Amino acid sequence: MLHDTSPPPSGSGVKFVDIGEASCNDNIAVLEANDPSVKFVDIGEASCTSDKASYIIHLAGRNIMVKYRILQLDFLGVNCILVWDTETRRALIVDPGSSESRIVAAVEEEQLQPEGVLLTHAHVDHLGRVPEITRRYHIPVWLHPSEMTVYRSRFNALLAWAPEIQELPEPTTKMPTAGLTFQVIHTPGHTPGGVCYHFPAEEFLLTGDTLFAGSYGRTDFPGGDQEAIFTSIREKLLTLPAETLVIPGHGPTTTIANERHNPLFND
Repeated sequence: MLHDTSPPPSGSGVKFVDIGEASCNDNIAVLEANDPSVKFVDIGEASCTSDKASYIIHLAGRNIMVKYRILQLDFLGVNCILVWDTETRRALIVDPGSSESRIVAAVEEEQLQPEGVLLTHAHVDHLGRVPEITRRYHIPVWLHPSEMTVYRSRFNALLAWAPEIQELPEPTTKMPTAGLTFQVIHTPGHTPGGVCYHFPAEEFLLTGDTLFAGSYGRTDFPGGDQEAIFTSIREKLLTLPAETLVIPGHGPTTTIANERHNPLFND
């Protein structure tokens, strides 16, 4: 899931920043862009030696750096993503499904100030630690209004051996942003209110269980719709810039360019 540490071609306006040894569970890659017009550079597969991904973009007299960190959690290998502004340390926590102690440790390590939890959808593997995280940091949780039925029902459990999460907080209707700029893309199919979070300036996309590397989310759970998920992927995601890095809810990263060539999504 990590990327090649070889530098991009000279004159690209982007240089790789070597951050040294890191854990394979955090999956980070670092790019520095001195020009807002510079797009994400796909530097391919590599070994688990670099672990963070970020851009530095020089805009309006301030170096705005949006950074993310992927935590592959214990329960079903969900990718929980921390996203933050490195100057203010204001942060969002996306899909805190399990492993509360690892999430807390990462927040402390990065010296972050969480301001909200965002959910891509309301299945148990993605929201399992919402009660604990929202209480610990006194922050709200947000999800798409169309996902409320799943959030409030036993269907958030998915599996007979995975009990539904109790004492979920009432979601906020005002989405927390932590001062970051991003788009919410409603992508029904895996669930009725599934969403993706697109950070266009930084060229990355958090897709939850809508789009995976080489695949897509299951549609045989309550509220699933295979026709809807294919429409979401083809019309809302594959139309994004080819260089966009896709960070799914499970498994390795990919790019929009790669998935455009996936025969699953071609008629």
